[in-house]
Amino acid sequence: MKKVPSLEARRAVIASGLPLSVGILAFNQLNIFREMADRYLNADINEDALGYLVLEFENWARDNAKNIVKRIPSQEQLNKIRPQWISGDPLQKIIKECGNKSTDICNELYGYQLPWLFHSVAQKLDKTTEEARVEVLSKAGLLVECGLPTEAAAKVFLSGVRSRTAALELSRFVNNPSASVSRIRKALLNPDTVTALSDFVSQPTLKWLHLLSEEHNTPNIDYPHCAQFTIETPDDVNMLHVRQLNGHFYLCSTDMRFKAKILQTEELPFDKFADDPRFAFERDGKTWIQRCRDPQISSIFDIINI
Repeated sequence: MKKVPSLEARRAVIASGLPLSVGILAFNQLNIFREMADRYLNADINEDALGYLVLEFENWARDNAKNIVKRIPSQEQLNKIRPQWISGDPLQKIIKECGNKSTDICNELYGYQLPWLFHSVAQKLDKTTEEARVEVLSKAGLLVECGLPTEAAAKVFLSGVRSRTAALELSRFVNNPSASVSRIRKALLNPDTVTALSDFVSQPTLKWLHLLSEEHNTPNIDYPHCAQFTIETPDDVNMLHVRQLNGHFYLCSTDMRFKAKILQTEELPFDKFADDPRFAFERDGKTWIQRCRDPQISSIFDIINI
C-alpha cells in the first residue's frame, strides 16, 4: 500500500496479475502502451502490423520485465521466429529453420509470457473510455498465444482443432469471425460441415475434424440439406417455406399469398422440410438458399462459408 498509495492504481495493478514491480511500472507507463495500441489501430491490420506490435512489447519487456520474460532471447533470434510463429507456420518448420531453442521460445515467450503482459496491460486500461484499445490488446495477446494471424483461426484452434496448420486452413471458411468459440465448435461438429468441407481441405485437416467429433462424442444426426435453386417469385417475397397439402408439396411465402407446386429430388429433398419451422429458404440474388432458424442447430450455413 505504501508503494501504490492511489486506490485507482492499486486496483489496476492487482487486476493485471503481474508481479508488483512490473505491475507498477506498467501502470506508470500506460501512455506508452496506449501509443503502441493506437499505432496498431491506425495501421492496416495484418501480420506485419501485429509483428511490429509484438516487437514493441518484446522491447518493453526486455527493459522492464526481466522477471517475467526470463532469459529472453536476442532480438536477432526473435526476428527470425516471430513472423513464422504469428503467421501460423508449423512448429517443426520453425525448429528446422531457427534451431531447437525455438520450441521453448514459442511455448514460453510467445505462448505464455508475452500474452500475459498483453492481457495484463489491457486490464489496466479504462474499459469504458478505451474499449478499442482494450479489445485490440486482448485480441493481439490471443493471436500471439496461439501463434495464428487471425481471430477466426485462433477461435478454430480454441474450439478443439489443436493443430495450428489445420486451424489456419479451416479459418478460411469461417465467414463470421465474431462468432463465439462454442458456436464455431458446434458448427465444426455438425456432420454436414465435415461433409461439405471434405472436398476443400487437406486430409490432415479432415482427420482433425474427425478427431474433434470423436472427442466430443457427437451423435451423427442427419439434418436435411438442400442445394441452391431458382424459382420465379414476386419481387417482395424474400422467404419461402415448404408446405404439404394432400400429398403434394409447395413453396409458399410467409403470408401464403405466393404458392408454387414443387417436386422433390435427391438434391432438392423438399419433402424433408415440409411443415418444419426450423428451416426456410432465403433469397440470395437470383437463387434461394437453405437457412436454419433453430439456434440449437449450429448449421454450416450460419458459420461456415462453403
